[in-house]
Amino acid sequence: VEKGGWQFWDGRKDSQWSQALGPSESAAEMNGTRLLIAHVIYDHYKADYETVFGPLPDLTDTARFPATGKPGEPAFDGMAATDQDAINRVFANYGKAISAYERRLVSTSFTPSPFDKFLAGDETALDDSQIRGAKLFVGKAACNECHRNATFTDFKFHNIGCPQYGPEVMTTDVGRDDGIATVIADPFNRAGVYSDEQDDSHLASLATTDLDVGAFKTATLRNVGKTGPYMHDGVYTDLWDVVNHYNFGGATGGYSGKRDPSIIPLLLDDREMADLVAFLGSLTDGDPLPSTDFPEGLLAA
Repeated sequence: VEKGGWQFWDGRKDSQWSQALGPSESAAEMNGTRLLIAHVIYDHYKADYETVFGPLPDLTDTARFPATGKPGEPAFDGMAATDQDAINRVFANYGKAISAYERRLVSTSFTPSPFDKFLAGDETALDDSQIRGAKLFVGKAACNECHRNATFTDFKFHNIGCPQYGPEVMTTDVGRDDGIATVIADPFNRAGVYSDEQDDSHLASLATTDLDVGAFKTATLRNVGKTGPYMHDGVYTDLWDVVNHYNFGGATGGYSGKRDPSIIPLLLDDREMADLVAFLGSLTDGDPLPSTDFPEGLLAA
């Protein structure tokens, strides 16, 4: 994920650690600022932080380091450039700490899903409907053209003709077409000074094409039964609606760009659709498994 996986639906971030920074300052999510986050770390986690990342700046000097602020706000923009850089480094390291935890949230940290149990040799782990759905997944429905490998994603971007509805949805959401420009300009991308291994090879030849308009990242299907609503705008409330979208070959309108020509009607009947939904449900992991440092599992309080 760190090396090859673009983050967010439009790929506007190129690492897990930089992805973690976006929600932190988003008014629609955590509504925080990098200065505020740095002060919280200083006040409550100073020793832990410095054990991993080295000394923090002296944030008790609030004349130099105001209590809150981010780029575009006077408190941050009025700081000396060296102090802005110091806060940016704390902010980047905060993202890297979150990423270190997220990398452990993989299926092997949980009781295996029915699908994984089946692959391991437990022939009773899947029922008849789920087995029929698995055959459709790699056969008539051809879901594995994009949802492939152990992660059930090709990590690529496709225009699947997804309708854009809802009060918070942009009139024209061009997806990857905007994401490319954003990730290239991002000071926290993997080519930037805050990266532990600066590398621009994934950005050097990146350029938009007509195929990027309205294209969004192929989502993993692991635990998909827990991650509704679905699509980049949450237009579908359950997996039946998602399968039905593909069964009709995408929407007839209401989306940006040109639909991928591979999105064509599947001609599934109701039982086949139900079987496919049943198979998707078999990709749900079980309870967290204990580990040495997290005896109650990674999701315990």
